[in-house]
Amino acid sequence: MRDLKAILRKEILELIRDYRTLLFLTLMPLATMPLIAYLMTSLQMIQVPSILIINEDRSSGYIGDHYYTSSDIVNLLKERLSQNGVRTYINRNSSSIDLMVIIPNNFVKNLTSLNTQAFIQVFQVPGSSASDKAYGALVSVVDYLSRSFSDLKIEYLGRLAEVNITNPAAIREPISVGLAGYIAPSGAGISYEEAWRIFIAKLLAFSLIFVSTPATTYIVDSILGEKERKTLEILLSTPINKRYLILGKVFASSIVGLLAAIIDVIAIILFFVILSLGYGVYLMIDPMLLLITGVVVYLTTLATLSITLPLIIRSSTIRTAQVVSSVVTIVSSLIFLSVLFIDLYSLPRDTQYLLSLIPYTNSVLAIQYYAFGEIGLSFMHLLMLIGLSISLIILSSKLINEEKLLLKPL
Repeated sequence: MRDLKAILRKEILELIRDYRTLLFLTLMPLATMPLIAYLMTSLQMIQVPSILIINEDRSSGYIGDHYYTSSDIVNLLKERLSQNGVRTYINRNSSSIDLMVIIPNNFVKNLTSLNTQAFIQVFQVPGSSASDKAYGALVSVVDYLSRSFSDLKIEYLGRLAEVNITNPAAIREPISVGLAGYIAPSGAGISYEEAWRIFIAKLLAFSLIFVSTPATTYIVDSILGEKERKTLEILLSTPINKRYLILGKVFASSIVGLLAAIIDVIAIILFFVILSLGYGVYLMIDPMLLLITGVVVYLTTLATLSITLPLIIRSSTIRTAQVVSSVVTIVSSLIFLSVLFIDLYSLPRDTQYLLSLIPYTNSVLAIQYYAFGEIGLSFMHLLMLIGLSISLIILSSKLINEEKLLLKPL
């Protein structure tokens, strides 16, 4: 173990000396996560979508004793859209609009009729988030107006039929759907706090996307950087066991992962603090979930090192090793990005087992199963992550070949 301690001491000293790079790589999540939270809150508030309403309608109509003109409808639209945070212009263009709404002729005539349907024309700016927000607000407001006029028509028909209709929704929507609560994938009921923890777990799993790059950057420089600096020959000529040399470099590089774990947890806390301030709500985070995430971050870093290590020690140049490590980073990013769109835990068992061969799948499932209260499954995936990492590190230590490492080009 004396050889291993010597290598660890050497690598840690080099990490400390290159503190600028260390800070840049490990502090990236600390800057990125709060920035994402800021973009989700502040910039959305700054960007106010605008809608231009062009009124081409000159008709009017009655529903019972209620008389309406197109101006009434346009004013109702404008009032409700303003309440939804949308700037509205009527029959006058502005320097920039996100959505154009046309009220065609005979709109009110069709709206107040019992036999025809009114129609609104919408023109949208493609690829614009503000336009999407404006369109969503318009759909919400039109849905509100549609239900209001539907109620008026039902009440009017009820009076004609001499039927007392106290709840028009019973005729308009005889069946309604409402969210009654939350359940785990097992079907067991869960509380709002547990549901919130599951949502947080998804974001925590996604945040692992920042983990792989710092570790691979250091391990590439630690091994092949030594070769280009002409110091690897000196290390290999010492009586230090070559396996300990590899193990020392791996565990020294995993310190970057430990720092990343601590900083990742801090970044996540800042992320939710900023969201809380931005939306005016209190977002509680389970401390044990943060602890599990920290463990997963470190083990994910170790797994990344163990995957790239056999490839790095067979690479002849830093450039080749960086290409190889970038492939590993891309694979990890795909898994962590998929968390936002796919529930890995609900995939068919054979697919899930196949994906579990990719260690990053175990990283995601360890966090999510803990959030569901499946502690046993969570620790099983942690053990799979540890087992795969150790196996690949042992394999790498056996694959090391001094001549190939120093001389053989690929």
